[in-house]
Amino acid sequence: MAEPMVNVEIPRDLHAELRREADFEESLVEVIRRLLRERSGDAESDQDAAGGSGYLAGLIRAGKLHPGQTVTYELKRKGQAFMATVTAGGSLELSDGRIFKSPSGAANACSGTSNNGWAKWRTADGSSLDELRSELAGE
Repeated sequence: MAEPMVNVEIPRDLHAELRREADFEESLVEVIRRLLRERSGDAESDQDAAGGSGYLAGLIRAGKLHPGQTVTYELKRKGQAFMATVTAGGSLELSDGRIFKSPSGAANACSGTSNNGWAKWRTADGSSLDELRSELAGE
């Protein structure tokens, strides 16, 4: 039996932020559930096994990212930089070996706070994952 639904009104700016956080085929409900899992520190829900289908898979298929590519997340105010490697399954592998399907899950694990990983992780040329995703959506 389907879970009963409740209608909720949210401000336009929050709706826009949720849309930016969403993967290509992810509904707003799925985004909210994922963000709540990430916030609660439920590592099993945002980590995937090697070769799983991560949120970056579409960018890999489109040639915007490639397996083995390094992306960086800088916490400038703290003078820290974190590196992650794009896996063949479209996930991010941190230097400690943890693998995350979502860029936000990986960013949260690095910083210890809630982040929009799509905006925080950057390629060597300075492009954010969000910019790459927007380019792909515009093609």
